[in-house]
Amino acid sequence: MNNTPQSERRDITSFVVVALLLILLIPNVYAVFTATDLAYSSLKQVAYLLTVAVCLLLPATILKSRAYFILEGILVLLPAPVEIASLYLNSMPASPLFLRVILRTNMREATELLVSSIPLVVALLALWVLYFVLAIKMENKWILSRRLRIAVWCALPLLAVSGAVWLYSMQKDNNSDRGIAGVISLTAQKLTMKFNKIYPFDIYMALYHLNAERVERNRLAREVENFTFDINPKNDTVPEIYVLVIGEAARACNFSINGYIRPTTPCLDSMDNVVSFPYAFSSANVTEMSLPLMLTTAKGNNPEAAYTQKTVVEAIQQAGFYTAWLTNKIPFPFTLRVISAVDSSFVNSKGTDADNNYDLLLTQKMDELLSAKFSEHNPTGKMFIVLHHTGSHYKYSQRYPPQFDRFQPSLPKNAGYNAITKDNKELLVNAYDNTILYTDYCLFSVINRLKQTGCAAALVYMSDHGENLYDDDNNLVLHCSYLGSRFEFNVPFIVWYSDRYKQLYPQKTALLTSNSRKLINSDVLFHSLLDMADVPSLYLDSSLSVFSAAYKEPDSVACYTASGKQIFFKKQP
Repeated sequence: MNNTPQSERRDITSFVVVALLLILLIPNVYAVFTATDLAYSSLKQVAYLLTVAVCLLLPATILKSRAYFILEGILVLLPAPVEIASLYLNSMPASPLFLRVILRTNMREATELLVSSIPLVVALLALWVLYFVLAIKMENKWILSRRLRIAVWCALPLLAVSGAVWLYSMQKDNNSDRGIAGVISLTAQKLTMKFNKIYPFDIYMALYHLNAERVERNRLAREVENFTFDINPKNDTVPEIYVLVIGEAARACNFSINGYIRPTTPCLDSMDNVVSFPYAFSSANVTEMSLPLMLTTAKGNNPEAAYTQKTVVEAIQQAGFYTAWLTNKIPFPFTLRVISAVDSSFVNSKGTDADNNYDLLLTQKMDELLSAKFSEHNPTGKMFIVLHHTGSHYKYSQRYPPQFDRFQPSLPKNAGYNAITKDNKELLVNAYDNTILYTDYCLFSVINRLKQTGCAAALVYMSDHGENLYDDDNNLVLHCSYLGSRFEFNVPFIVWYSDRYKQLYPQKTALLTSNSRKLINSDVLFHSLLDMADVPSLYLDSSLSVFSAAYKEPDSVACYTASGKQIFFKKQP
C-alpha cells in the first residue's frame, strides 16, 4: 500500500472538512440559483460566493476544527431551513417580516406543516445528526494553515474595498447631485444592505431589527395610552350601529359582485343598498402590516404613526359609541392593545388552524350585543362593532360548513399544507371560492341582524390582504410574498347601509355610490369610518373619505410587500 495509516487519516480528515464546509454552504449555493438579486449576473454570483467563503472561514482563523464546526453548526446550519424557505417562497433572503411571521406561527400549525413534509424533515434531521457527529468526532486541528489564516484576514478588507468601489461607481452616475459626501453615504448604505442579505448574517440582523422594533413599540405603546383625538360625544340620541368586518386573505376578483364569473356572492348580489369598490387595494400583503395601516392614520411611508396614535375604533369610542371587538384570529400586539381598550370583546382562542371554527360564530356573539344595545352601559344605543374573520385563510376547506362546499372538486376537509401544489390548482381555487361563498353568507347574516334593529346602521367589509392561487408565470401561492402581485393587494371593499341610515345621511350614501368606481387603498378606511358615523375630528381628512365629495382619486396606490418593497398599482378596467 502506498498510503500509510497516518496519510489515510489525513485524507479522511480533509474529506470530512470539505464535506462539512459544503453542508454549511447549502443555503448560499441555493441562493446563487434562486435569489433575484443574483440572477443573470456571473460577477455578482462569484462576488457573493467569495464573500461568503471568506466570512465563513473567518472564525477558523482563531478556532480549531472541532470548536469551529460545532459553532458554525449552531449558528449557520440550524437556522438554514428558514433561509431556504424564504428563497424557495420569495426568491430572496429572509427579511425581518418573514421571521416575524414564522415566530408568530402557533405550535399546532407549525407541527402540521412539519408533518406534511415528513421526508424533508427526516432528511434534514439526518443531515444535522451527521454533521454534528462528524464535527464532534473529528481530530481537533487547524483546518487552515498559518498562511491561509493570514490570507483570509487580508481578503476581507480587500473584498469590502472592491465592493465599495464598484458600488460607488454605480451610484456616482445616478446621484451626481448629491455631491461626493452624499454618494459616499449612499454607497455605505448600499454596501451594508448587500452584506445584510448574505446568509447567515441576514437571519441575525433580522432578529436584531425585530428586537429593536419590539423595544421601540413597547415604548410607543406606553405613550399612546395618553393619546386623545379630542372628540366630544355626539349630542343626539339617534340609535346608530356600525359594523366593520375585517376579512382575511380575500381577493376582490373572486367576488361575483365585482364581476367574477362564478356566483360567489349571491346574497350580496341580490341586496339593496350594497356598494362595492372593485378597485380597492390593501397597503400591505401581510396582516401584521396591513391592519395598523387600515385602522389608523398611518401610511406605508410612515408606519410608526400606527403606534403613536390610537385607532379609528377608539376615535369612535370617544364620540360616545359602545365599542366591541369580536375575533376568530389569534391577536398580535397591535390588536391586543385595541382589544384591551374596547368596551366588550370576544377572542376565539382556537385560531385559524382549528377545525370547524366558522365565522358565523362572531355573528352569534354580535347578537348578544345587539340584544342589549340599550343597556345601562349604552343608553343611547350607539354601537361600533368590529368582527375579525378567519375568512379565506388557508386551510380553505376548513373555513366553511359542508353545505357551502359548492364548487367541486375541492380540497378534502383534512387537506394539509402538502396539498399546496400547482397540480392541485383546481382544488385550491374551488375550495377558495367556497370560502368567498361562505363569507357572502356571513355578511348577509350580519346585515339581516342590523336590519332587524330598525336603527341607522351600516356595515363596511374590507380584507386585510388578498391571496395568490398560481395565477401567472410567477407561480405565487398564498400571500406574504416578497415579489407582490395584484391578487395579493386588490381586496374587496363593500359597504351596506340601512334605509334609516339613508334617510339620515342621504348625501353620504349618494357620494358613496358616486365614488365606488374610483381607485382606493386601505388608507381610506380610518377617514371613511369616521365620516360614515358622522364623527367630526381634526384627524378626519375628507379627501380620503369615500363618503365625501372631496375624495381625491390617486393615479396609483402604493403597496408594501413582505420585504418592505414598495410597488404601485393603477386602476385597470
